[in-house]
Amino acid sequence: QYSLLKSELAKLKSESAGSANSLDFLQKKVDLLTQAQQKMTEKLNASNDGLKNAQNQQDKYKQKVVDAQAKIEQVTRRQEELGEVTEETAEEHARLAEELKRYQEELQTAQAGQQRAEESITQWQSRVNYAQVNLGRLSQELETNEGYLEEARQSADHTATSIDEYGRRVRQAANDSEQLGESTGGAGGA
Repeated sequence: QYSLLKSELAKLKSESAGSANSLDFLQKKVDLLTQAQQKMTEKLNASNDGLKNAQNQQDKYKQKVVDAQAKIEQVTRRQEELGEVTEETAEEHARLAEELKRYQEELQTAQAGQQRAEESITQWQSRVNYAQVNLGRLSQELETNEGYLEEARQSADHTATSIDEYGRRVRQAANDSEQLGESTGGAGGA
């Protein structure tokens, strides 16, 4: 949904070449940016939920690891208490060996689950981070465009002249940079 809104913004920009400061264009752009901001907020919330679930899974597996380690320790202690295998203790040793094997398998399963949960946490945290960055950019762009929209509403010809001024400053800065590069003989690329 968010990528669809981004493509609609790109389409709007290409269709409105030369009229990017008009009231109609700015209103459409603000509407699309608002929708994109809402979708990104939903994505951020969903990513935060996914992160919390992954953290809960990690906690669950951590506890399973601790439990399995405790069981292994308990069985190992019991084996040591029995001492060497004799006719009298052979059956108990066999039973304990089976228990130990089962608990070691539980430990391996829990550790594998814990590893998967940690990987999941990393993925969800990355999604949260990117969603926060994108939401910040969208909020900033929306705020800027709302300012242009208000300017266009208040102007006599329903256009925002500060957009034109901004464009001139960007072009001038690019020209200045290009001239500086020529005057230094392109030393920056050597």
